[in-house]
Amino acid sequence: MPISLRTTTDMSVEKGLEVFGASTFDWVYELAQESAELVRPMLLEDLQFYPPKPPQSKYVRTYRLKRGWIVSLERKGNSRVDFFISNDVSYAIWVVGSFAQNLAQARKYQRDFHAIHGWPLASETGNIWFVLYNEDFEKRFDSVLKKLVTTKSTTRAYTRIKR
Repeated sequence: MPISLRTTTDMSVEKGLEVFGASTFDWVYELAQESAELVRPMLLEDLQFYPPKPPQSKYVRTYRLKRGWIVSLERKGNSRVDFFISNDVSYAIWVVGSFAQNLAQARKYQRDFHAIHGWPLASETGNIWFVLYNEDFEKRFDSVLKKLVTTKSTTRAYTRIKR
């Protein structure tokens, strides 16, 4: 059973500023790509983790699960970016659980044998890295906005002298 997890960035442009929509989304997408490229290698390393083989096991590892992970960034029109994790290996859900947000629900699918022998829940791994991706994206986005819009506040004190 394939498993997948997605975090979505939606960009809406306030009414009256539609003229900025498409070009604005181009740089927003570039920022999302930069954040995804930063996170992707570490996320894949964590997802591809294999715990030590149990000593009594006669199973020969194929590493199909490790090779099955896909981490991608998908542009959806001019207002949405999805950062996406998936694994289409049929038995992935039984080894690493589902991507349910509720950990009890995610663990429901992971077989006890795999949990006992150190297989991490994909949901925990994905959610940790999605938080880091979102934080990095927001930091990059805020940085660009600060460069586009500068504000200057000036305070002046006046003393009125009565004559």
